[in-house]
Parts: sequence; C-alpha cells; structure tokens
Amino acid sequence: MKFIINIIIALLFLPLIDYFNYKAINSAFNNILSNNVFAKLIFLASAVIVFLLIAIALLRMGNTQRAFTPNLYYPIVTLIILLYIPKINIELFYFLEKIALFIFKKHLFLNYIGIGISAILFLFILHGITINKTNFRLRKQKIASSKIPKSFNGFKIIQISDLHIGSFHNNIDAIKKIVDITNAEKPDLILFTGDMISNYAEEMDEFMPELKKISSKYGKYAILGNHDYSDYVKWKTKENKQENLLKLKQKTADIGFVLLNNENKNIVINNDTIQLIGLENWGLPPFPQHGKLTTAIRGLDENKFTILMSHDPSHWRAEVLNFPFIDLTLSGHTHAMQFGIEIGNWQFSPVALKYKEWGGLYKSKKQSLYVNRGAGFIGFQGRVGIRPEITLFVFE
Repeated sequence: MKFIINIIIALLFLPLIDYFNYKAINSAFNNILSNNVFAKLIFLASAVIVFLLIAIALLRMGNTQRAFTPNLYYPIVTLIILLYIPKINIELFYFLEKIALFIFKKHLFLNYIGIGISAILFLFILHGITINKTNFRLRKQKIASSKIPKSFNGFKIIQISDLHIGSFHNNIDAIKKIVDITNAEKPDLILFTGDMISNYAEEMDEFMPELKKISSKYGKYAILGNHDYSDYVKWKTKENKQENLLKLKQKTADIGFVLLNNENKNIVINNDTIQLIGLENWGLPPFPQHGKLTTAIRGLDENKFTILMSHDPSHWRAEVLNFPFIDLTLSGHTHAMQFGIEIGNWQFSPVALKYKEWGGLYKSKKQSLYVNRGAGFIGFQGRVGIRPEITLFVFE
C-alpha cells in the first residue's frame, strides 16, 4: 500500500513541475508556447511521453514479485534527475524573477539566467550518465608511519569499494576496466570495502569470470556493506533473505576473496607483519550495526601497523577513534553522492551535509581514515563531477 501511495505522489508531483516549467518558458520567451501551436505540441508531447514512461515503469514495479526492481527503478531515477532537476532550476529562477518584479517593479531577467544554468546542468548530468559513470580514476595515496616495518616499504594496496555490480547490467567492459586498472599496478594486496551488490546475489553471476582475474601477491580480502545484507528488498521469508546472503558469501569466495566478518588476519613478509581487520557493516541509524569491533580485534598486537576495513565512514568517529592502535581505516559507502565538484585539491559534494568524512584522506592525531568514492553507482545511473574511484595506497 505504501508503495502505491508513493507512486501516486510521484505521478501528481511531476505534472506540477511541468506546468510551472511551461509558465516559466512562456514568460521568458514572449509566450512562445501559447502563441506557437507547434512549439506547444512539442512541449506537451514530450512531457506526456516522459510521464507515461515513468508511470508504466512504476506500475510494473508495483506488480513484480520483487518490490525493488533495479532494471526498472534505476532508469526511472536517472530520467527524473536528467529532466526534472533542470526544470526545477528554471522554475526557481522564474519565481525569483517574479519576486524581484514585485519588489523592484522591473525585470531583472533572472529567468534567462535560470534557463542558461539549466542547459549547463542538463549537459553535465547527461555527461555523467553516458561517459563519467565508467570513467574510472586511479587515486594514489602515500601512507607513512613509524609502525610500518621495513619489509613493507613500497607495499602496494588497491582498495575497491561499492561496486553495486548489478547496476552495470550487461556492461562487462566496465568491470574489465576496473580489473585492468587494478592488475596494471601489480598490487601486493587487494581490499574490497563492501557493497558488492545492490540487492541480489545473482547480480554477480555474469561478471564473475572477469572478477576472478583480479590478482595480488598477498591475497584479496573483502567485507560486507549495508546493501550486501539485502535489507532493501521485501523478501517473502527470512529464510529467502538469509539464503541470498549465503549465496553472496559463496560467490565472493568463488572469485577469490576472503570475506572477513568481524575477524582479523596477519599479512606477513619475511618476519615482518601488518594486521588487517575486516568488520561487518556498522553505520549510524537507520543503517545496520552488524560490526563487532571488540570481537574483530581479539588477539591483535597493538604495536603492529593495523588496517581496519569498515564500510561506513561514520563508524570512524563513532567508535574506531577509541582504539588508537588502529592506524588506517578504509571505508566507502558515500559514493560522494555521485554528484559534486573537484578543482585541484578542493572538493564539494552535497553528501558533506550528512557525512563529515565523505571522500579522501582524513586524520585525527596518529589515526587516518580514507573514504573511497566508490567504483559503481546505485539509483542514479551516472556520476556528475565526481569520477568513480580505484585507490592505490603505497607504504613509505
């Protein structure tokens, strides 16, 4: 019932946006839509077609056994963002122009500025959907610590996070890019920090032959992210949900990754050791807190360099900083909201309103957190301004 109500709200809201968009464009261009029948037909036809596509897809989703259907849901979200964010921006400037006219008794031509900005927004979003979502960036980060033993000087770790692999549908070439970029660095260790899937274990199936090709000298380790538990699906029974998680764990093992669930491992070179902790997902509500850090650190030597894999970066401030021997925490989860701006070392994303640490390296005394911006995407099928990331850490 809730799903149907959401559909009705969405289908009522979109025509309202189109109505004010009609008025804004009409006002900016001397009633072009009112006076030109052809222009009016094009505007109305495009609005009706998009509305019907969204309505049909939403209704089909409501009739499927799985209330969450990525093949339908993601294109809807993407289409709405591509078309309606620019439209809302046009309307914002339209109303600002109306306010300015009321206050100053003259036109400030803000509606033209709004249309210009919306055109740029549309092109940026279109670029994010068509090109940038698989325009993977290898980010290099040096890690220095007096606790790093000599045998690990120059040691290379690749971090991959948030694949949400079902979002790629049949795009095996995109996964091949990730594999090629990773293997080209000849990493000593590969760490995957959660959200292999979006909801269903079978999302991995067509990509497994390619994922198996990821190689490293001292092993491949992974943890679970919030999506890996499939909490966003309405399962018929608890057993079905548990079976999905067991399948995911098996498929993760089949591609050569050791899944660390509140466990730790020693990585040994010669007689030197660093310590690796893998935690189940731990996030602030409403995200699940399966991670048990006190269990995961049992038996560790606090004098040895220690890396923690914890999917959600909010865990770092909430708990990890209370354990000062954990030198480096690797997280993901935020995706940098798949939308932002990067200019040199300066970056901004709206996700900063929710997460203080959302992308890159952060430090507190002798402890560090690195938040990977994610290699995949979910919901919106694109990345605007923020490229998908693979991270290379080099020990000094």
